[in-house]
Amino acid sequence: MPSVSVRLPTDEKEELDAVAELLEEDRSTTIRKALRDGLHDLRVRTAVEAYQSGDVALIEAARVANVTVAEWLEIA
Repeated sequence: MPSVSVRLPTDEKEELDAVAELLEEDRSTTIRKALRDGLHDLRVRTAVEAYQSGDVALIEAARVANVTVAEWLEIA
């Protein structure tokens, strides 16, 4: 698995450590979960904005959000 390095402000590192402790997992696992969930949310938000503005059609919005058309219909 490739490795990525990132610099965080102290308060964000402390929040990361607090969440990792809450979830009873190591920092790397917490970062991977947060990144995966955050990327999904960004894709969906981008798709919603493009769909609402009329820049993309339903099927393209589902593709941008990386979900099935049925899942997109629930989101939209």
